[in-house]
Amino acid sequence: MVLFSSASSALSRRKGETNRKGRSIPWAFVGFVLATVFLIFFSLYVNALNNAVHHHQHQHHEQQLRQQPQQTVKSPPQEKEKEAKPIEKAKPIEPKDENHKPPANVHKGPRQTLVLKTDWGTLKIVLLPNLSPSSVQYIRDMVKSGECPRCAFYRAEHLGILQGIIKNPDHPPPTKVHLGDCPSELAGEYKDNCHGPIMEHGMVAWAGGGTGPDFFIDWYAKPAKFWGTQHTAWGKVMLDDRSSLQTMNNIWALSTHKKGLTYLDETVKFTMSIEEKFI
Repeated sequence: MVLFSSASSALSRRKGETNRKGRSIPWAFVGFVLATVFLIFFSLYVNALNNAVHHHQHQHHEQQLRQQPQQTVKSPPQEKEKEAKPIEKAKPIEPKDENHKPPANVHKGPRQTLVLKTDWGTLKIVLLPNLSPSSVQYIRDMVKSGECPRCAFYRAEHLGILQGIIKNPDHPPPTKVHLGDCPSELAGEYKDNCHGPIMEHGMVAWAGGGTGPDFFIDWYAKPAKFWGTQHTAWGKVMLDDRSSLQTMNNIWALSTHKKGLTYLDETVKFTMSIEEKFI
């Protein structure tokens, strides 16, 4: 009996040890699982952070493009023929008191005004040969050549940039346009890439810092110092002419679409003539 009891006790102790070993926690496996989960979540966090940075950079780049007039390589798309529809013009706008003054850089004497006639109204631009004589002569030559089927506005950054093209491949003007000179009062501050004044509300210049045929109208409320002095300016919208302001307002109201920049759904064609007046 004593031997049998001793054997039973030994057997019980072995079973208890076996059970304790079976219930032990596999810490190595648990550590592996936790490390794997951590790496997965860390990878997802890094990817999300990179996507946020790329999205921010893309938005910043797109905003810079919207603010900068561009020189086009190809001509703007032509309007598709369609049934005539009544023109719904925007509400009239009143010129501000500060706009009731002659355009800047205009001296007393004969003044020539470029008149652009569109389906949305008439736009008058005072020519400024003192800023760029060759640019003004190019405009004169284009008017003398007659009709201009490619002349149109095609880009409209709302209340910022209205961009178009003045080009007639069938009758290229003889005048070669040169970059404008740097104004003497700005030569010290802007030594490089200086071809004109700081663009102000209503000023007209060639786009992309070039010499045409793409041009733009600066419609920002404040001077566009962020452009520097790279643009060759050659005119200014008559800000005291209500018809011109109304025409600008009508064009801003047209439908647009974004393709990097903001383009008019349908180009706004115009004809050109020049009025001469002594002031």
